[in-house]
Amino acid sequence: MPVEWKMHEHNRSDASEFIKSPKGGDMGQSVNQDDRHAGGCACGAIRFKTTGAPKFVANCHCRDCRRCTGAAFSTWVGFKDEQINWTRQRATYESSTGVTRGYCKDCGTPLTYQGEKWAGETHLLIGVFNDPDSFTPAGSVFDDEALPWAKP
Repeated sequence: MPVEWKMHEHNRSDASEFIKSPKGGDMGQSVNQDDRHAGGCACGAIRFKTTGAPKFVANCHCRDCRRCTGAAFSTWVGFKDEQINWTRQRATYESSTGVTRGYCKDCGTPLTYQGEKWAGETHLLIGVFNDPDSFTPAGSVFDDEALPWAKP
């Protein structure tokens, strides 16, 4: 018999107030506004390009992200929707109330997070960029949910 599990909801109105930056600054990423970054899924069916600096780069330690990505924590690069150009529509599902996650329907690669509380933004997993080294997380969120060996 399959096990059913339900994602818990994050009742937080603004993630930026929960992001802990080790340097005490904001979560802005120092990327030149003219920079373009590209990436996509593992099979190459879905590709994207971003323009300008991301709003933030941060590690998320919540249980939802762990279950949806299969990783101990997820590193997200947040952009305004209009900063991202897609070659193909992503498949999506609602992982919890008000949260939509995007993935490639062909290969299953998880790609994005979009939440009603962050309307107009798309958060991309850092691993789907061609050059993830060009981003550095400036902090973390949901540290209280981090695995004991991955505490920030």
